[in-house]
Amino acid sequence: AMISPPHSPRTLHVCRRRHLLLFVSAASVSLVNLIVRQMPVRLDALQRLREQVQVEERSEHKPARLVLISEGRSGSTPVALSLAGLTGSPPSMKTELLGSNGRDMLALATKSENAPLEKVVRFYASERAAHPNAGLVGFKLKPYDNRKDAAAYMHVYHWIATRGIPVVYLFRNPLFVIVSGAKHTAFPNLAAHCKPKMHGGEAACLAQHANATFELETGNSLRAHIDAHYTKRDEHLAILNQLNVSYLYVSFESLFILPDKIEAWRRVLRFLQPSNSTYWEHIAMEDVERTFATESTSHVPLSQRLINYDAVCATLAANNLTYLLNKSNT
Repeated sequence: AMISPPHSPRTLHVCRRRHLLLFVSAASVSLVNLIVRQMPVRLDALQRLREQVQVEERSEHKPARLVLISEGRSGSTPVALSLAGLTGSPPSMKTELLGSNGRDMLALATKSENAPLEKVVRFYASERAAHPNAGLVGFKLKPYDNRKDAAAYMHVYHWIATRGIPVVYLFRNPLFVIVSGAKHTAFPNLAAHCKPKMHGGEAACLAQHANATFELETGNSLRAHIDAHYTKRDEHLAILNQLNVSYLYVSFESLFILPDKIEAWRRVLRFLQPSNSTYWEHIAMEDVERTFATESTSHVPLSQRLINYDAVCATLAANNLTYLLNKSNT
């Protein structure tokens, strides 16, 4: 049976405007309010984007836009590539446009408060012009959790909200995110994804991943790491809510693991409303699987992957987090 862990947001209704009950600590609420207060609506600062926006909005037939938000190691690349394949859209959807980590995102914001937004506007204008018949154009975005220069990213969210651009917020079981990060730390030369035409062959890549055994942090360190993932998610969803961003919260597990995953894919497509078709209500899982550009590298059970598996299990049991050992749960 599917377990509903206490960390999970309870979805009441999902549509173009969503309602979520979020369990956010008092400290988290303070952080959210602090960040949003840093973002006064500065029309003068956004004025120089007007001409670019006007050019972008002139076309009557243009691809719909989207943003895919997720932390690293959460499966955003296969999701982006599958969405592109299903909607006849460019693979640039997998682009981490504003940076692949907090350091890169901070460096961009440090250039100027408008640098991230200017880059977003230029990207959408360029992609729409280059792919006029695509169903979607978009990019991946990491949740920005640095208080410094946070206003630069609040401008991006405010712009997204005022234009009704839909955001898909992807979340994955944090234990498996942590395991993936630990694996690539222990084996830095492992490919992030195994692809059919990659150098050395897909089978060799999968074998390297299967043979990678390593230790995982335990005790208070593991518990704190897991809690940090939930806290970051809840804080970020609270910001999206406060700025009235239209978003859909979806788990990696619902798209790739749970029995009714085809319904999750249909729900995502229904929410995004690709501009070139309305067939998504009739797609089958076979249609989705034909778009898979990478093979899962987490097919080996944790019991065979983690050298200290018993100690990890003991930590999870002591903190009522055993449900995370089931890949279906978040």
